[in-house]
Amino acid sequence: MKHHAPICIAVSGVLVFGVARAQVAPLPTGPGVLSWQIQQVTDKMTDVITSKAVSGGIFDDGISLEASASCDKLGADFAFDTFRNREAVAFAWRENKIGLRVRVNGGEVRTAQAEAEYNNEAKVIFYDPSAAQKIIQAALPKGQERDNYLLDMFNGVTGEATLNQIAAVSAGKLKELLSAGSVRVELDLANGRAYVVDLNPQDQVLHGLIQQCDASLQAPVQTHR
Repeated sequence: MKHHAPICIAVSGVLVFGVARAQVAPLPTGPGVLSWQIQQVTDKMTDVITSKAVSGGIFDDGISLEASASCDKLGADFAFDTFRNREAVAFAWRENKIGLRVRVNGGEVRTAQAEAEYNNEAKVIFYDPSAAQKIIQAALPKGQERDNYLLDMFNGVTGEATLNQIAAVSAGKLKELLSAGSVRVELDLANGRAYVVDLNPQDQVLHGLIQQCDASLQAPVQTHR
C-alpha cells in the first residue's frame, strides 16, 4: 500500500473535528464528535461536479484525522485518513485487511471490513439492501427462457449469498444510518493506539448528504442485454 498525503488540513490554529479555531485545546483520544462541511469535486475530464461531506480533527497526542463521506452505488461510503505532522500514519493492516469496530446508538458492536488504496486510509460503507440486490441481479447470468428453473435457482442462491457477504463486511444499513443519533467508529492504528470518533449522523450537512445518497438509489439500475 502507498501513503496518502493530507489534502484537507491546511488551516491556522487548531482544527478540532471540522471547526478551525485559534487557542482551542484538541479533543481527547475519543470519542470525538465530527462536524461536517460540503466539498464539491469537479472531474477534470468530464466536468461533472459531485459533492461529498468532509470533516477532520486532531487528537490530543498529535494524530490528525481527515474524514469524508460520499454516495456510492451501494449506499454511503466513509473514508478515514490519518497523519502526524502531515506525515502518513498507517492503520493496523494485517495481510492487507483490517476490521473497524462500529457501534450504532449504543447497540451491539459490529466489525466492518475496511478497504483502501493507501495504508493510512480505511474505507467502510453503509449499504442499501435493495440497491445491492439490483446490482447483484444485473450482474448474474440470465437464462434464455424463464422456464430454465435450474439457472433461475442458481441466480437466486448466488444473489442471496453475495448479499449476505455485503451485509457481513459493511458498517450497517443506509436506513439505519439515516435514523441513528450516534455512530461510533474505532480507528485502530499501527502505532498501537485506537481512536474513537462519532460520525454524528444527525449533523445537518452529513444527514443531507445521506438523504441524497438514499434518494439516488431509488433510480432503476440499467441491465446488460
